[in-house]
Amino acid sequence: MKRLFKLTIILAMVAAVPAFAEENEWQPHKLPFGSESSRWNMAQVFLHSVTDSQINKIIDMESFYQKLEEADVILVGESHTGLHHHQVQQKIIEALAARGNQLVIGLEMYNEQQNQKLDEFIRDGASPEAFAANTGYYSTWGHNLRYYMPIFEAAHRYRIPLRGVNLPSARVKALRKAGLNDLKEAILPGESMPDMSSSEHRFFIETMMQGLSAQAPEMFPGIYLAQCLWDAAMAQGMVKAAEEFRNHKIIGLAGTGHVAYGLGIARLIKNRSNLKVVTVMPVDIKIKSRKKSDEHPGFAVHMGKKPGQAEPPFTIVSAGLADFLVGVPEEKNEYYPAPPFKVAEKEGKLLIGSVMPGTWAFKAGFRSGDEVIKVAGRSFNNADQLNYFLHQLSWNQNFSATVKRNGRINRLNKKMTADEK
Repeated sequence: MKRLFKLTIILAMVAAVPAFAEENEWQPHKLPFGSESSRWNMAQVFLHSVTDSQINKIIDMESFYQKLEEADVILVGESHTGLHHHQVQQKIIEALAARGNQLVIGLEMYNEQQNQKLDEFIRDGASPEAFAANTGYYSTWGHNLRYYMPIFEAAHRYRIPLRGVNLPSARVKALRKAGLNDLKEAILPGESMPDMSSSEHRFFIETMMQGLSAQAPEMFPGIYLAQCLWDAAMAQGMVKAAEEFRNHKIIGLAGTGHVAYGLGIARLIKNRSNLKVVTVMPVDIKIKSRKKSDEHPGFAVHMGKKPGQAEPPFTIVSAGLADFLVGVPEEKNEYYPAPPFKVAEKEGKLLIGSVMPGTWAFKAGFRSGDEVIKVAGRSFNNADQLNYFLHQLSWNQNFSATVKRNGRINRLNKKMTADEK
């Protein structure tokens, strides 16, 4: 139990700092990795602009889409809770579809066992609540559906097939438990063997996790194995999607750790197929407020520009981070609050799973194992209903619940604030 608690704390610390945030002293966005032509260069990425890292210049949107159309697989990275990242993904999908391209969207949060339900949604459509229940969204993914639903709805409008490309979470857990020594025997027919041979990939994951192997050397191998299992599964899933849908372009949506520097999914697709792959990475740009004492309006004046000519916000990253770098506004807080806890059904009861220490839910008094009786005065028939409701909450909203713990009824209430995530 102590080991599990320690792991929970470490993962919470890692999740608290976005992988490519300036506050992360490891600076995983400035590593000399990626293609040979760009890995030793730095790129200046401007807000609401696209930088082609191969030529290290801003390109217009028409040129951007034309270059994407030359690829078979387009991997678009994301911070799972980055609203602007998902808006970039949606814009690329809609633009390419409107230009007459046949597309398939490969999804990190689903596996191929859920493809039939995804096909039904593309054919018939559904409300967000029905979509979540029918596809098992919250049983396989913990991030708010509101980030992804506009993308799914765009896929429905354009009749773009959705394909789950990941491993079921139960299989990842089983393979992690088997460990490296017994991994080959544990891999089932049809599953892809992970590739853990890239020292650059391992170091990149280390920087994202801020040196976790030094802090918890007994835990990092299992976590890194899971990362490689996900990479291998998604690479294989996208290759299978390309085989299923000939003459279609595969747009793969996955977390930054799977896309950055082409070290994850892209490397494996290239090694295991003849498909041409390009990567796109949204890059967060901090927008600083202008001080009253500033001589010029707008943002800081770029050195070398004519006096009084303001320059839009920008940041500096490694040019090898992705083939195309898209500048988006940095978000101080998650746009949609994460639910205070996840609920599972056991013997007819709705029980709270883990509650992260330091979060507003923990401070409100919620604990793992509490039985949920009511939330906001409402009763719920099953975990799907309650989990969906919890993902509809907003910041600065009062959250109240009645729970049972050790036979005693507790009524808990607290205002949800972003500084107590």
